[in-house]
Amino acid sequence: MSNEEIRHLLQNAKTKSFLDLNENDFARKILLVKNRQQWESLHWYDRLYIDWGKSDQEMTHYFLERLEAQLKQTKGLQQVVVLHHAPLLLRRRAQSALDAYLSAFSGSRGFWDLVQTYRVETVIHGHLHQRYTFVGQGTRVYSCYGELSTIKI
Repeated sequence: MSNEEIRHLLQNAKTKSFLDLNENDFARKILLVKNRQQWESLHWYDRLYIDWGKSDQEMTHYFLERLEAQLKQTKGLQQVVVLHHAPLLLRRRAQSALDAYLSAFSGSRGFWDLVQTYRVETVIHGHLHQRYTFVGQGTRVYSCYGELSTIKI
């Protein structure tokens, strides 16, 4: 979206519940919030700096296909998957509609399904800016933040 489109959005903003957001609202990568009777825009910088020429859904599908091809090629070997985003959309208790909106960009269930299909034992990912580990369905998941040397596998 151009700055002019953002200005238009701000001038014509209407109140909408988080539950009423649709795919187009997320695709804009901008959220309008009312702060003391004034509309403000919050946006994600990939909206400004990344243009794959495809939608987020199309790019996710593309990367899923690439990962599956790599997993097929290495089937039978000990596999470690390293991703930028989380391998699944992690549900955390949202403190606000903004938290809930931001969590929509945290991961994709499709990657988790592939990891499970190919019985990958370890997944390492970033993006969430917090460190945690968990084991789900036999897969160890490590979220990296800071020094990689602090993760013990």
